Amino acid sequence: MSKKKKRNKGQSKKQIKTQPRINQRLIWLIFGIVVVTAVLISRLFSGSEQESQSNNIGSSESSVYDFKKEGEVVFFGEDGAQKIEIDVEIADDPGEITLGLMYREKLNPLQGMLFIFPEEAPRSFWMRNTILPLDMIFADNEGKIVTIHEHTVPFSQESYVSTIPARYVVEVNAGFCNSHDIKTGDKIEWKRVP
Repeated sequence: MSKKKKRNKGQSKKQIKTQPRINQRLIWLIFGIVVVTAVLISRLFSGSEQESQSNNIGSSESSVYDFKKEGEVVFFGEDGAQKIEIDVEIADDPGEITLGLMYREKLNPLQGMLFIFPEEAPRSFWMRNTILPLDMIFADNEGKIVTIHEHTVPFSQESYVSTIPARYVVEVNAGFCNSHDIKTGDKIEWKRVP
């Protein structure tokens, strides 16, 4: 065979060998693009599903923490004159007392929470997971206000303690006591509503 024929024969073998490699590379490239595209699309759809689920969860959580009127608290001055009446949720079991007003994003000006304990004792509250600044009003067995902590700090782990044993605690928006002239020595009366 002449050199020319050998060269042509050799070139055609190279072309035959390289041709499948190019096709294999092209196939692997296309396969990679398909896999990456599939992953991105699945993440996109699962992300929108998670977002819609979290929106549903968020709306159900907010409904869990919507205000539910369970009672009323009336504040009286030391002279017996009525100062203000508010609607309250009542926390009288350990779970409700522990949760309190945690996670609440709003509380109307004439709303609050009344904590009822079985007996008079030193009480201590904190603001863990509580978004709203509050006024805390501690009252004894007779409903006499014995301690007030105004403008408590949201998310604080500081303890807000009653200076005298208390059986009731009323939590309201910060500034309530100042706006309605609520002071130690004043009195609260409360009742449940259906």
